[in-house]
Amino acid sequence: MPYNYPVLLPLLDDLFKIHRCKPTREWKQQFDNYLKNMPLYYAAPLKRALQKMGPPNLVHDTMENCLSYNVLNYLKRLKNQAKTEFEKLICQPLERKRQYQTGYASILRHSAHLAQPLNSLK
Repeated sequence: MPYNYPVLLPLLDDLFKIHRCKPTREWKQQFDNYLKNMPLYYAAPLKRALQKMGPPNLVHDTMENCLSYNVLNYLKRLKNQAKTEFEKLICQPLERKRQYQTGYASILRHSAHLAQPLNSLK
């Protein structure tokens, strides 16, 4: 179980209500035991969530770097590629709309020119 909520939630409840964000040695030991049973790739999201809640650094920095250098680079490339493709997808409808509007405007100008009376052209 990635986040073992039956264990995690009582620990966090004790941290905030009893210890007031100042964990005791015993509490830290229980939390460290919880972290040992949690998949490493859940450490970074848990750390970010806990930082927003206010307690001190409870998740060790070494837990966050569980992926190899090659995997991290691959994920970074995928992220950049996805961002580029997303921006292209967002820009395509805007570009089409702009082309449609400029095309429509030129049709209106052309039809207005054709609608002029012949004696005004002299």
